Amino acid sequence: MRTVYATVLSMHDANDVHAALDLVGRWITDWYARFRVNVDDVVAAIGEGDIDATPMTGHRLVIRSLQTTERPNERVIDLRWSYPDQYDKSLGWHTNLTLYRTADRLDLALEVCVTGLSFKVAPANIKLGSPRLVRDISRLRSVYLAGRAYNKTPEVIQAPEVDDLVTELMLPQRAHPVVVVSRRTRQDAPLIDSSALAESLAGVAKVYELADKWAAYKLDELVGRELACFDGAIRIYWPGFTLTAKPYAHPLWLAKSLSTDEMAARSQRQLCTAVFNAASFRFSEPQEITDFRRLADREERQSARQPAADAADVDKLLHDLYDMEERLKTAQADNDALREQVKRHEENIAALTSPGMWDAAPAVDEPAPGPEAVEEGEPVVTVAAAVRRAAEENDHLTFLQSAFSSAEDSPFRHPERALQALQAINEVAGVWQNSLKSKKSVGSLKDHFKKLGFTYADDVSQTSGNRYGDEYEAKDGGRTYDISPHITIGAKQADSCLSIHWAWDESTGKAVVAHVGRHKTNTSS
Repeated sequence: MRTVYATVLSMHDANDVHAALDLVGRWITDWYARFRVNVDDVVAAIGEGDIDATPMTGHRLVIRSLQTTERPNERVIDLRWSYPDQYDKSLGWHTNLTLYRTADRLDLALEVCVTGLSFKVAPANIKLGSPRLVRDISRLRSVYLAGRAYNKTPEVIQAPEVDDLVTELMLPQRAHPVVVVSRRTRQDAPLIDSSALAESLAGVAKVYELADKWAAYKLDELVGRELACFDGAIRIYWPGFTLTAKPYAHPLWLAKSLSTDEMAARSQRQLCTAVFNAASFRFSEPQEITDFRRLADREERQSARQPAADAADVDKLLHDLYDMEERLKTAQADNDALREQVKRHEENIAALTSPGMWDAAPAVDEPAPGPEAVEEGEPVVTVAAAVRRAAEENDHLTFLQSAFSSAEDSPFRHPERALQALQAINEVAGVWQNSLKSKKSVGSLKDHFKKLGFTYADDVSQTSGNRYGDEYEAKDGGRTYDISPHITIGAKQADSCLSIHWAWDESTGKAVVAHVGRHKTNTSS
């Protein structure tokens, strides 16, 4: 028996608890309704007593309810459901669902397993994905996955929100993978449907979609190019992510692996399989459920040791004894299956960690050299190259000679980020130019830059302006420009900090870039 899907979810709202219990019942009744088999009466009894039913040939549905006198407001409901595969009768499915209900909470532990019903040396052509029950429950408002609020709907991340995303990626207590989907730089669209991906990964991963290239640029800036996700790629960020992680430890599928429908489907299957395998390998029943089982078993044993008062009690004790023997047999069978499973996992680990295992080509792509926006034309390996590229490609920018000379002198180690900043200035300058023509306000320029992932300032501090005023002026062709407007990337040392200063020229409707390089002198310099 092999586990192919597993999750642990919890609901923290009374309405959601009732909704989840209803969804469990509908999940089973709707499944059998396709075969015109009515199990409404069976499922309606969930939590009300023990059930052992055979809805169809080869099927078995067992529901048991555990209660204790010590904790009367709590209950554990075990649902064990087994049936043969619809299309391959040599395979069978086993679903182990445990519900732990308290006064205001419901914990759900689900394990889906597949097993052979007859010996056959052939691939198991089964479709893996999240069960409908999990997809439905993941729409509820108070669902938690691994202790964190969860909803399967993918979230679209704008550039200003990337900081929060990175914070989540680096949380030490994060216990579930985060999958990031990026959009193509030019087409501004993803290569896969993030909603469909989130449906497949419901209950085991959280999916985010970067809203545009600016969000991808911001992620690149914050985590580094080798750990970023851009230009249509998708990436898994496993728990334990840090900025010093090895790139291959967090698998990346580049746009070239998603370029056709067939390739995209195959890559998506690879990604989902990786997540499902990780969840299955590490699945364990929540400790609260285990503790409650022990309490229920202890009370049942104590009750069985009480002296029989009459023949009716003796009959009941015998009945309970036979029931306990049956449960023991089932537990022993489950234990044997688990031992086999652990043995296979140990063998797999030994194989995966053996020398030479990873000498072959990896199943997923290696990190790409960088975002598409810097792949064409002159290679951007210096800030000066970034300025030359920007001067060639951006219609709303004009560059003074001082911009080129300051760029030549800059040791900034992330020239591609300099190009992205200049592209952002060009985009906002286009909006500003249109506002001049239409004479309509476009709102705060600071907000426009914020949406693109940059912090913009219209001016410098009054003290810096008074003390170092000459540094914030640029002269060209008899004109003097106020170049107080600026963007600063990074901080501290010159190789990790870059400032871009420019003037808004209303006569041409363009941004006149005068400085791309070292941070100018201010009161904190």
